[in-house]
Order: sequence, then C-alpha cells, then structure tokens
Amino acid sequence: MDGNQFEEIFKNGFMSVERHIHTGFTIVRSSDAVAVLILIKNRGILLIEQCRPALISNENPNGILIEAVAGRFDVTLSPIELIKKEVEEEVGGIIRDNQILFLNDGIPLAVSAGINTEKIYLAYAEIEESQIEQTERIFGHAEEGEKIKRLFISIDEFKKMKFNDMKTFALSQWFLREYETGRLIQ
Repeated sequence: MDGNQFEEIFKNGFMSVERHIHTGFTIVRSSDAVAVLILIKNRGILLIEQCRPALISNENPNGILIEAVAGRFDVTLSPIELIKKEVEEEVGGIIRDNQILFLNDGIPLAVSAGINTEKIYLAYAEIEESQIEQTERIFGHAEEGEKIKRLFISIDEFKKMKFNDMKTFALSQWFLREYETGRLIQ
C-alpha cells in the first residue's frame, strides 16, 4: 500500500484520521510516544494516576488510569529528551541521560498496528530519592487538563498489581523478570 495515497478525513493536534484512496482502509495517524518505568532506589516504583477520558465507562466512570510516566512527541525532541521532559512535568523528577535504559534495543513498538500508526519507546530508569521533588502536589500541565498524582509503590506491592494499560503492563513484566533474576538493583 502506497503511504502517499491517503486522504485526510479529520485532523486535530497530534492525530489525524485518513482513508486510503483505493482500498478505503481507514487509519489513525498519530505521533509516537515514550514511556518510562522509574525505580527510586531504596523506595520502590514510581507510577502515576490520572484521568484518561477515553477510558471513561460504566466500569470506570472517572476514567482513572494507573500507569508509567509517558508522553507524546508533540514537540521536536529525541526519545531521551522527551523522557526527561515528561518525568519533570509528571512527577517532579530529574533524570540523567545515563540513567535511561531503552528496552527492545531502543526500537519503538507498534501500539495498535491494525488501525493506528503510533509507536512507543519503552524505557526504564533507576534514580535516587534526591532526584524527585519532595513536595506533594498535583503534577502535569493544567492547560492540557492534566491532574497527575504520584504513586510510590513498594516492589512487593508492585509484584501484585494488575494493570489495564498495555505499556505499563509490558514495562512491569520486563521489570519483574529482570528483578527476579538479579539483573536489577535489589
């Protein structure tokens, strides 16, 4: 299928809906993203909780999602720069380049290849307690409607968690495998 033979049906910010002019196949073209699982040494895993409007349903009327820090390439940054930006915005953390480990050899993974062009870089970072803002507050960009709460989770509690977010599930499975085999900090 020729990538240049799509017509735009709708465009809004970081995404568009397009239809292939010959087959009629419809896709959602969106920007790629990053997600990072953060381990704070001697404390545990740092996740976030926020409303995701697409998840509002009878089962989840507030659309609350517990997930890893993540963000879209809505700005021109490298994957490392975007991770550092999102960690600062979403949890008040400062991460150094050498603390970021990309999974899958840094190759981004398709999120939902049957309809969406989005790919996501998955990463892991171990940081010190001193690299995280100590004040509890609501994080995120208010102008984007973000109201992000940090969740500090012990590794024992993290082992028992169930996720309804694919990127966080994938990161958790990678972490638990690496942790149990002794390849990560203990």
